[in-house]
Parts: sequence; C-alpha cells; structure tokens
Amino acid sequence: MRLGSDPEGFFLTRAGRVRSAHRVFPDVGKHDGHLIGAGGRISRDGAVFELNPMASHCRETAYYYIAQLLRRARTAGRRYGYKIVLVPAIKLSPKELKALPEDARYFGCEASLNAYSGEATQIDIDDPATHPYRYAGGHMHISFADSSNDQVSNDKLVKLWDLFLGVPLTYLFDSPETFLRRRYYGQAGDYRPQKYNDQYGLEYRVPGPELFANSVSFSLAFGVLRACVSDKPKLCPHLKGVDSARVQGAINLGQNIPSLLEHIDSIGCMAPWYTSRILADLKKWLRTHHKNNPAWFGIESWARQKAREK
Repeated sequence: MRLGSDPEGFFLTRAGRVRSAHRVFPDVGKHDGHLIGAGGRISRDGAVFELNPMASHCRETAYYYIAQLLRRARTAGRRYGYKIVLVPAIKLSPKELKALPEDARYFGCEASLNAYSGEATQIDIDDPATHPYRYAGGHMHISFADSSNDQVSNDKLVKLWDLFLGVPLTYLFDSPETFLRRRYYGQAGDYRPQKYNDQYGLEYRVPGPELFANSVSFSLAFGVLRACVSDKPKLCPHLKGVDSARVQGAINLGQNIPSLLEHIDSIGCMAPWYTSRILADLKKWLRTHHKNNPAWFGIESWARQKAREK
C-alpha cells in the first residue's frame, strides 16, 4: 500500500492578513507545479497553495516529502514577508477578493462521491467571486493492489475511516473553521476513487490540513488509514452497531463525539495505541505545541519533543 496526500495552505502577512497564493506563485496553476527535487511539487488551487508530495509505503518517508515541500513553500513566502498557515477555512478581505485572478474567483473542485448517499457531491456556493471565505483540505490517498474499485466495497471502507479516523480527527481539530469548511465540502463520507498508475485506490476528502502541520498527527492518521484497509474484514462488522447519522453529525457538526470515542474504546481493535485517553493527551499536546510553536513543521517524534519540553 502506498500513502499519498495533497494538503493545502494559506499565506499570511506579518499583520495576519490573508494573501492569495498567486502572489507567491504567479505562474503556477492546478496542473502546472514547481518541481521540487524528489519530494514532489507545489501547485496552486485558486487562492491556496497545494502540496503534491510523492507517495511512499513508509509514513516517515511520506512525511519527509511533506516537510520538504512545506519548507519550500515557507521559503517562497518569506520573500514577500509572508508566513504559511495550515487551517481549513480563512476569510479574505474585500480588497484581496477583488485582486484574485480569474481561476481563484470560483471553486473548481471536481465532484466527490459520498459513502452514505451513494451520490456525487460538489461545492455549491451561489457567487464564489463574492464569497469571503476560502477553504483548504488535507486529503489522504492510499492505493492497494486488491482493490477492484467497487463502489459498495469502497463505501464500507470510507465509513470505517469516518468512524475510526474522521471522528477522532474532528475531536483533535474541533475549531469553528473545521465546521465552516464542512458546510461546503469535506463532509462525512466524502471520497474519490482514484487510479495510481497500475493500482486502484481512494482519496479520503474529510480531513483538513491541520494534521500535516507536524509528524505526530500525520503518522497517527495515516497509520489508522492503513489499518482500516488491512483489517477491513475484521472491522466492518462493527459498523452494524453504529448509527451512521451520529457519525455524520460528529464529523459535520461536532455532535456526539465523546460517545463515539467511547464506542471505539469498547471495540478495542486498535488498543492500546489508539484510545480516547491517548487522543485526549494528544489533543492537549497539539494545542500547547501549536501555541508555543505555531510555524513548526518538524519531523521529530512526539517522545523526543516531549523530552525537550521537560
């Protein structure tokens, strides 16, 4: 199984004002990226920059590619006095909205599939040119040789990801911006079937970009993503005891999250390394660490970082 991603982010001035990515990458579009060595490339999707790292079987290597591209984006922004932020939603000033290039005045996302409705979904905003917010995703990709790209099978896997990954990530990153983004896209059950060279796979579109800000949340999330694929036959029966409406409410609106985390504990299939207590400790660490190091994109282990803080 190969792991990939395409996280997005924003540029801010020192005063905290949002600047469209076209100011830093004026000649870069969705499919025309700056090639950055072996790590991948940086492209632009409207007002956000998008990282397109190379895929890898190894989580450590996959994050190393992410870190390379984050550093490249940060260096490029510094030439203009900008910093980068990985947040799911941000408000542009009227002046910046007017300054957007044509391709950033609309939302160009292709349609996704939804595992609950079985139908295609797409961003639906009446007038994107005047809509003051722009949104960033942290999409997760995985390819697996035994995939037949069957929608029924894919829907079951995405529902597993929602329960074991989407709900915990919503708990860890439960900001107002998370739920603002999910009014329009990245809702529970959103995914895209993909073909990566000679293998089929899936793109899980629920997560926001925050999990890519450090290697701890990244490694945890991709470990769970992969475990759900490997243990799918063992995990699928547990979906029968879960009301899908509760899972959707948790991810889209922040409802019933504690009870669903307790349900994951009761299943016990990922204990002792993935429990509500560990998630609570991680949430506390992430908030403290982000407060003290808001621009940190290191690749140190959680244990090493904790040791440094003592």
